[in-house]
Amino acid sequence: MATYSARQRPRPVETESAVFAKVAALLLGILVAVLSFFSLLMWADSREARDAAAELTGATSDLAAVHNTALPLNSFAGVVPENSQELAAAHKPYDATLPPVPAGDLVKVHMTLKDLTVEIAPGVKYNTWAFDGHGAPGPVINVREGQTVEMTLTNGGSIPHSIDFHAARIAPNVAFKDVAPGDSIKFRFTASDPGVFMYHCGTKPVLAHIANGMYGAIIIQPKQALPKVDNEYVLVGSEWYLNGDGIEE
Repeated sequence: MATYSARQRPRPVETESAVFAKVAALLLGILVAVLSFFSLLMWADSREARDAAAELTGATSDLAAVHNTALPLNSFAGVVPENSQELAAAHKPYDATLPPVPAGDLVKVHMTLKDLTVEIAPGVKYNTWAFDGHGAPGPVINVREGQTVEMTLTNGGSIPHSIDFHAARIAPNVAFKDVAPGDSIKFRFTASDPGVFMYHCGTKPVLAHIANGMYGAIIIQPKQALPKVDNEYVLVGSEWYLNGDGIEE
């Protein structure tokens, strides 16, 4: 009878399932190690933040105890510029009343882009690009969910412009493309997502066009009407970036 020593015994053959199990175990081990590492980092960051907060709270409490009084919070409520009355008298505000939703299934909107000079404060003028010759912001568009919006954009300005609706599910290269001076574009989209959205010029550099007044709001009312209120208002805010005192006369 033949005998075999340990060296002479044939090596066991690993099956595919055994190899897969080893690889899976290795990957699982790596994943656990990575998660443990990030957990340790997050714990260290949170502990540092807690220590800093506790130190700040302690310092504030000590300071309040020294003065035997509660520390006031800094508030700018009620603080107005010295020339606020002059600005208020010269400013002609837009009507912030929300326009009614047009009747019918199709809502036609036509905007003409223009180069305008606006007086944003007494004696301070600004060269702006405007939707619909309206200044900034552009006109508020108010529609109802399910209505079709037909947008016609005519460029009466001196450089290319466009319009980008955050409320529209439509191919950008079709609807939001640049319109050359003197040209127009027309497209339609369905107002399918209720909410309050921004529209703006999407021509590069986008931020420069927005900063020069090319922005506005579109509101899509839900099909199921909201509770009735006495009045609805829309306020669209931004600011002007001036170089010195504006345009020199």
